[in-house]
Amino acid sequence: MRNGSRILLPQRMPGKGMPDRLRIGILGCGEMGRTLARAVETTGLGRICSVFDRDPEQSRALAEAHHAVAAGSLEALLSSAEIQAVIIAVPPFLHSQVCLAAVQAGKHIFLEKPMAIGTAACAEINAAVRKAGLTLMVGHVLRYFEPFCTITRLAREGFFGKAYHADVWRLERDYLRLAGWKARRTSSGGYLYEVGAHELDWLRQLFGEPAVVHALVCKELPSENEIEDRVAVQIGFETGALGSYLGGAGFPHQDHGFCLRFERATLRSAQAFDPRALNIAGMVRPVELTFSSEDPFEAEMRDWLTCLSEGKPMTITGEDAAKTVALIEAAYASAEWDHLR
Repeated sequence: MRNGSRILLPQRMPGKGMPDRLRIGILGCGEMGRTLARAVETTGLGRICSVFDRDPEQSRALAEAHHAVAAGSLEALLSSAEIQAVIIAVPPFLHSQVCLAAVQAGKHIFLEKPMAIGTAACAEINAAVRKAGLTLMVGHVLRYFEPFCTITRLAREGFFGKAYHADVWRLERDYLRLAGWKARRTSSGGYLYEVGAHELDWLRQLFGEPAVVHALVCKELPSENEIEDRVAVQIGFETGALGSYLGGAGFPHQDHGFCLRFERATLRSAQAFDPRALNIAGMVRPVELTFSSEDPFEAEMRDWLTCLSEGKPMTITGEDAAKTVALIEAAYASAEWDHLR
């Protein structure tokens, strides 16, 4: 039963055990759909009831893994009265279409990042969600990864002092092999939508909203894919901080790191996803940070399901996620790079 933005669960009855978990449908059964399905079940707060993918074999495999129903179509899953909320994990070019269909069906939504390709699509989604009285959370999972989430929290608390500059890089070589649609600009949106959205969203969390964005794109032909070989983004934030991002799919090897410069500390890591690789210099007193060991996808799903069942505001709203899309859109416009060409 839905009451405003809160899903009401059955109360615990004497001798009847715990109340039922939230009943979830999965739209898109690829790598991310499988990852989020496992995370939902692990939290104990949700139950995967129905799944759908354009590839029947993908649907069947995920349904079997979670003792769920493999729906015959998108419409069949969304028309099910059993499903209370859906996880949308389809390629980005389908986000708007599938999300609007879910809204029309009255389902609460978890939408994988990027929210959509372009700010116009984001605005349409947000307007539809508000009008329907539903909830939407967008999956910027990097916010749940360590050391990113701890650094963000401490930076917002002023622990490192005033923010000066960030240099972030995420260089890829073979990620395009994960799925064919990632190599096409019309389906993925480009490197900044599919990969750079993580770090650009993180920079927004650290430094606030951008005031000025400049970017350059390098694409050498011939190429096996349509994605940028190299893309460099320079950002001037409203706070006065500066940011630099380098990414692309044409580098000789993978390389992911950052250097963050604050008033009282410089934080460096050449292995961004490894908290042990983080080096902090410049603090008056030595500091040793404590990091969460929880799987970030489980943390993300726990957060979403808790907000949904308790009627709390979503941690990552559509309005918030749309600002990251606006940053990406501004970068491509500056570089005169048509991501839909």
